[in-house]
Amino acid sequence: MPCRASPTLPPPPLGPRRGRTGDGRRKEAQAIAKQHITTLYPRDVRALSALARCGYVTADQLRENGLRDKRIHSYCKDGLVERITHSRPGDRDADRECFRLSKAGRDLCREELSCRLYNAQNPAHDLCLSDRYHAISPEERATWKTESECRDIFTEHIQQLRDQGEEERAQELWDKYQDGRLSMPDAVYTRSDGVTIAFEVITNHYGEAEISAKEEAAEALGATIEYCTA
Repeated sequence: MPCRASPTLPPPPLGPRRGRTGDGRRKEAQAIAKQHITTLYPRDVRALSALARCGYVTADQLRENGLRDKRIHSYCKDGLVERITHSRPGDRDADRECFRLSKAGRDLCREELSCRLYNAQNPAHDLCLSDRYHAISPEERATWKTESECRDIFTEHIQQLRDQGEEERAQELWDKYQDGRLSMPDAVYTRSDGVTIAFEVITNHYGEAEISAKEEAAEALGATIEYCTA
């Protein structure tokens, strides 16, 4: 999904609000002085889009999108992202430094990007999404749809079936969705060869019913399903 290039963040207030005490004015001035991210460049749009679409992104992946360590540090200082260490049992060398959007960062993405936000789950799950996202081409990333966007596409498909007079098929799909026999994938994107991929991160807790529900959704979305184990 395209994002607007190089938007400029709105300037901070020029003066204190009415009724503020002297101490309140000083605190507000200090907060303004601490703002480090004032303009979004294409590299920022790429990095924020990855965070918005995948939930958790590694430090290396932010660098891959063009951010230098100083810029990443500025995001942290401004409270736009949160730094987390993802530890895997028994192997500290495999720890991964990763980041997710804070509430302020999510608000920024809603205001400045045309990307729909993915609801971050946990690093083990979301880093599988991020790894796939960064493994595909920029053109393929532009087609990336989050789970909530997949739900919108599915709802539109149901309506199209009804408009075409296929009420029975539409109701069958809707009933499956309502009772959990059809479940949206984590993401959908279109490969350079035109094949639509439904990408799902699974765990060892997935059973036959969960897998079947994902496959039903992929079929309804006209996609080929692929899995990654977290």
